[in-house]
This record gives sequence, C-alpha cells and structure tokens, in this order.
Amino acid sequence: MTTVVFRVPLVASHDYDALRELIREAPATHHAWAELHRRRTAEARHAGLVIREMHVDPHRFADHARRHGYETSLATLGRFLDDIDLHGNDPAPPKTE
Repeated sequence: MTTVVFRVPLVASHDYDALRELIREAPATHHAWAELHRRRTAEARHAGLVIREMHVDPHRFADHARRHGYETSLATLGRFLDDIDLHGNDPAPPKTE
C-alpha cells in the first residue's frame, strides 16, 4: 500500500519577500500564504493523507531550480519538496539502531 504524503511548505515570515520574488503566483502576504496552507493541510488531513511540514529556504529553492533547469513556480516548489524530503513517502522516519 502506498502512503500519500502532503508536504506543507513552511516559509519564515522574514523569508517571504524573497520567496515572492521567485514565485509570482504566491499570495501577496505571508499571512495569506500561511492561511492557504493551513486550509490545504486540514483538507489533506481530512482525506487521510500523511502531513509533513517542511521548511523552505528561498535561496536553496532558487539554487535547486537553477541546477535542474526549472522555472520557479508553485509547481516547482512541490517538486523541490519531493526532492529534498529524505523520507520520501514513508510516513515515519526510519529508526536508527
């Protein structure tokens, strides 16, 4: 059975202007961004998806997009989160022994 993971892009308020320069279709304010993802997270949780909150550093996102030849957009932000997620679709991190 495949686990579906909803990756929530968390952006610090002090990083939001830099992210908006990269993603023009992002909401105008950090508050609106947070509210959008709060609603989407609630919907995903209600649908039974595993929620994984992931910090987004706009500079790291820009570097990743440039290295892979992507334009920066909401779609490529999702691809970035998929790529940097060390646990893939694992609902829990692997146990270390």
